[in-house]
Amino acid sequence: MAQGIVYQDRDAKTLTLNAAAYKILGYDPSDLVVENLFFNNDLKIIREDGSSYPVELLPMREVLTTGHSVEKHTLGIFNRKENQYRWILANSIPEIIEGAAEPAGVFTIFTDITEQKRIQESLQKYQEELKQLSLSKDKFFSIVAHDLRSPFHGLLGMTNILISEIDDMSREQLKESLKKIFTATTNLYNLIQQLLEWSRIQTGRFEMNPVTFDLGKCTEESINNLKHHAESKQVTITNHIMNKILVFADVQVIKSV
Repeated sequence: MAQGIVYQDRDAKTLTLNAAAYKILGYDPSDLVVENLFFNNDLKIIREDGSSYPVELLPMREVLTTGHSVEKHTLGIFNRKENQYRWILANSIPEIIEGAAEPAGVFTIFTDITEQKRIQESLQKYQEELKQLSLSKDKFFSIVAHDLRSPFHGLLGMTNILISEIDDMSREQLKESLKKIFTATTNLYNLIQQLLEWSRIQTGRFEMNPVTFDLGKCTEESINNLKHHAESKQVTITNHIMNKILVFADVQVIKSV
C-alpha cells in the first residue's frame, strides 16, 4: 500500500505498522522508539503554520478520548532519515468493541502529501509574484502617464511659441529658444531612461553596476530633469549636498531614487 497504517492500543502503544508507514515516517522495523509513535517528541510534529503540535491535541489522542473519528488532518512530521519534514494527510479511526465504554485502540491511516504541498506552495508563490508584477506594471504606467505629461506639455508649448513667433525672432532669440527645447528634450529623455530603469528594478531584470561618482553632481542632474516641471508649479528644489562627496553605488538607481 502507498498509505501508511499505524495501529495503537488504548495506552497509545504501537502494535502494528505497515511498510509504507515505516518509510514515510523515517523508521526501520528495528527502531524501538515506534512503541509510542506520535506521542513522543521524536517526530517533532508541527501544524501547517509551522507551530508545534501539542501531543494532547493530536487527532490520535482525540480519537482515544472521544471515540469519534478525526478525518483529513494535515500534520508535518520530521523524517530522521531524510533530515527534513514530510507532510501527511491522516485519518484516525477508533477501534470500537461492542459493550466497551471506551475505544480499544486507534487506527491511523495516512498519505504522504509532501510533493502536493510543495506544488501548492510553488503555485502560491507564483501567484503572489504575478500579483506583484501586475501591481508594478499598473504603477509604472500610472507614473509614466503622470511624470511624462507635464514635460511633454512644456515641450509642446515651447515649440508652439517658436512656430508662431519665429518670423519676429532675432537670431539670438531663436538660438535661445532652440537651446531651451534641446534642454527640455534632453531632460525628457533622461526622465524616460530613469522610468525604464525603475521598471527593470521592479521586475527583477536589473543588474547593479556600482561605480564611484560625485553625489552632488548626480543630484544636480536629477534636479535639472525636474526643473521645468517644478518651476511650472512654482516649486523650488535646492541641492544641499556638498560638492565632491564621492559614493560607490549604481548611478541609475540613485537617479531613480
